[in-house]
Amino acid sequence: MPEGGWNARRERARVARAEAAEAEADCLEAARAAAQEVADRASRGVAAAEGDVRAAGERLESARAASADAAARLKEAGRERVLAHIP
Repeated sequence: MPEGGWNARRERARVARAEAAEAEADCLEAARAAAQEVADRASRGVAAAEGDVRAAGERLESARAASADAAARLKEAGRERVLAHIP
């Protein structure tokens, strides 16, 4: 017969199961909290990346406008040079 009898053994097993269940619940809560933190960080990263993409798009549009302006000025300068050589 186990030390303390069968009832004591059952009680120790019940306590051990309860402690294991509590530890498992604590681990699950910690895992949920960690997963939420990862999701929050990812969300912030996506928002920052979207902002960077918008800013890059704006710079691209600005560069395109500057390029079109420069092309128009070069075209006009070339036309003026040609016209200057015509008697």
